[in-house]
Amino acid sequence: MEPDGGGERGELAAKVDVTALTQAGTEIATVRLDVAAGARLADTAEAIFGASLGGVRHFRFNSDRKVIVFALTGSADGRGLDGLGAFPPYVP
Repeated sequence: MEPDGGGERGELAAKVDVTALTQAGTEIATVRLDVAAGARLADTAEAIFGASLGGVRHFRFNSDRKVIVFALTGSADGRGLDGLGAFPPYVP
């Protein structure tokens, strides 16, 4: 899984930490992604984390640069679909 595109010269990649959480807020796993300025990243949670994520109900995104995150999730039975647009915390 590689982000596509890239930013303009002189722009820095963002280090984005994605944390998988249970319904109770317990952390299951965290991955760090280096995302180039202007890049888009699209993949399944299992591909991003490299493992099955049974029990995950939420994701938390943190970045060292300003980024826009959009998450789209569905249920295993195909009946539920949720979308979330998020502007995660910026930690300089």
